[in-house]
Amino acid sequence: MNARHTHPTVPENLVRLTAGLVFLCSLAGLLLRSGWPFLFLAVDFALRAFFRPRWSPLAAFSRLVLAPALKLPLEHLISLAPKRFAAAIGTALCAGAVLSWILGSAAGLLACGGLLAVFSALESGLGFCAGCQLYGLGIRLGLVAPENCPECVVRDQ
Repeated sequence: MNARHTHPTVPENLVRLTAGLVFLCSLAGLLLRSGWPFLFLAVDFALRAFFRPRWSPLAAFSRLVLAPALKLPLEHLISLAPKRFAAAIGTALCAGAVLSWILGSAAGLLACGGLLAVFSALESGLGFCAGCQLYGLGIRLGLVAPENCPECVVRDQ
């Protein structure tokens, strides 16, 4: 944790690398019309959302392999709370994709997996996190404590 942050943080570049891996996995699931990549992603997202983000295989690969190989700086820290919320949304989308696959609904798999692919591409390529935007909305509506993400409060003023 950085001295200027009093809440849990994560390096932005690690988040974006992990989102790129999520995009690749979701693309594989869509192209193969398979729920297996989404099942893997559901577990990975659940680890990040509800347990310890460091236990996520994709986050670990980003941190231990990709970031050092690409020599990416990891100093720019962002709040972890909105990212965990976004991971919970990712868990739900993956669960929907897996359930659709089990039930034989190609449309459901395409809808849930396609949303996940779009959201992860936006995060990885542009740094735009739809889940974080919803989290900020939750703060503005008084549903989420503002101290969970001071950056959200500052950004929205």
